[in-house]
Amino acid sequence: RKVMERLNASFTSVQFGTGVVFILLVVAISTASGWMDDSLATARLAQSINFTVTFVVWGYSWFKLLQPRQAMSVVPDGSRLLTVGFQKIYHTSIHIFNNHTPLAWFYTSIAFSDSATQALLIIGITYSIELLNFSAVETGITVFILLVSSSVGCFVSPLSFRRMSPVRSNQLCIFLIALATAGVALFISNASQKGLFYLFAACVSCQ
Repeated sequence: RKVMERLNASFTSVQFGTGVVFILLVVAISTASGWMDDSLATARLAQSINFTVTFVVWGYSWFKLLQPRQAMSVVPDGSRLLTVGFQKIYHTSIHIFNNHTPLAWFYTSIAFSDSATQALLIIGITYSIELLNFSAVETGITVFILLVSSSVGCFVSPLSFRRMSPVRSNQLCIFLIALATAGVALFISNASQKGLFYLFAACVSCQ
């Protein structure tokens, strides 16, 4: 368990840390090129870097690092390769709901909470641009704060797991995210509160 906690924290911190490097790279190139006030040019630059790095990394890993291996299972008679995976998920879900009801509801809550967390970033950026009139630079600062705070949260979460059960830790995390999100809706209403928005962004993402 401790090994998995350490590996999960390390992987997530590397993931978010790479995002921080990406933001800093985009800001540095935009500043050097004089594009800081041009949101369209900054967006094109970011997508160009994203596509180039992804193409190179995924291409190398796909053709060089992935080795041939034998199939781990055989497609049952009467089934198709395109549908057998969905059939296994269905039968596994039925088994969990019939024999492990608490686990089933836990997985359901994880599915909804993860989807909400992923959507929160998009909603937050849209909120900051439309209501607070954030520029491309200020939006980049927001994303930077989110990524840095998330990296900090990766190292805090194992401590929470050790002091309470993973289920209680997850419930506390969801509650704090909801509380911080409600704080944004209740207390931030105009463009003069950008500093407070940064604070709430850090509170949401460090959970």
